[in-house]
Amino acid sequence: MSRFLSSSASSRSAALFGCLLLAGETGLGLLIIHRARYTEIDWKAYMQEVQAVADGERDYTAIGANTGPLVYPAGFVWLYLGLHRLTGADPDCCRLPPTEVSESARCVSGGGDVRTAQYIGLGVSVATLALVLRVYRACGVPPWAWALACGSYRVHSLYLLRLFNDGPAMLLLFAFLAAYARRSYAAGALLFSAALSVKMNALLFAPALALLTLRECGWAGAVATAWPFLRANAAGYLGRAFELSRAFEHRWSVNWAMLSPAAFGSAALARGLLAAHLCLLLAFAHWRLLGGAVRGPLPPRDDAARHALQVALSCNFIGIAAARSLHYQFYLYYFHSLPVLLWMTPFPPALRLALWIGIEGAYNVYPPTASSSTLLQLCHVALLLGLWLAREPGGDAKAKAKTT
Repeated sequence: MSRFLSSSASSRSAALFGCLLLAGETGLGLLIIHRARYTEIDWKAYMQEVQAVADGERDYTAIGANTGPLVYPAGFVWLYLGLHRLTGADPDCCRLPPTEVSESARCVSGGGDVRTAQYIGLGVSVATLALVLRVYRACGVPPWAWALACGSYRVHSLYLLRLFNDGPAMLLLFAFLAAYARRSYAAGALLFSAALSVKMNALLFAPALALLTLRECGWAGAVATAWPFLRANAAGYLGRAFELSRAFEHRWSVNWAMLSPAAFGSAALARGLLAAHLCLLLAFAHWRLLGGAVRGPLPPRDDAARHALQVALSCNFIGIAAARSLHYQFYLYYFHSLPVLLWMTPFPPALRLALWIGIEGAYNVYPPTASSSTLLQLCHVALLLGLWLAREPGGDAKAKAKTT
């Protein structure tokens, strides 16, 4: 039992526990699909957007839905065009004006089979969990803490009851991380490009991994998927798909609800957060993340993989902590990385769990409140402080693994 509670658990016992978690996640997911009510948010809009592509449109500025213009990269379009066909979406429903679609029961979700889409969402969730557990094992997270990856009410809702496109993007990102941990750099570069082509949140990993990605020609994959749209209107594609000046709605901001709408939308806040993001990246890179193994002798294979994964996940979290706005679905961007980050800190297990519970609790308050946003920000700051205090990525966690 003591070995199970530490990162030194045998590969066999860890694998068995991982299989139990995957089986439990599958069973729980089926229960949620059949017992909980599906809520239509963006699935209908996704189907409307890809219907335009199915009809031959390639100019990004001319593609949109009842929720607004298409703002996702080309990989999203090809992926959801496949889901459009798998779920039997009705082209006539997807072409209706927004008011008629909303009034038609038959067309409430583009006419497609939402239950099939939910099963696909469950498959994405379980596949992501399998990759996440490999990352946990490589990073020395004790097996008992792996269960945290299955314990989020909000995350299950996002995968199974909301069908957001963040899930497929994170599946590709964790596939990239798993490949990188095995030093399969070419495969990892292609997977990173695929993730970036689905949703731009993959850019948060770029400061730590861009050099590898570019060296392995990973951008070629992203360019290939986007080529039909670039050829039709390159400026329109780049402006819409990677709209860095995008304005967020204050009412959905999980991390800044304590601010007034005017302060939230101010240019000063945007510039301040950008400056904070860059300063944090530079500080962590120079004094924490790029010390030791990167500038010293090449570490053993396992330590090199652990170091690379922890650097990548830390880089992503810094971007999250300095984000202009976090909506509920953005929780997927870093939820699965929390156990790795928490076990990098020198904090005792009780404080690590308290931070995890605090972050989870903040995302389960609807709508966001000043109190929930303040709680989330305090947890983020505490986690950043813990990462800063760690002697090296995973150093303290490795030193204390046998005691946790």
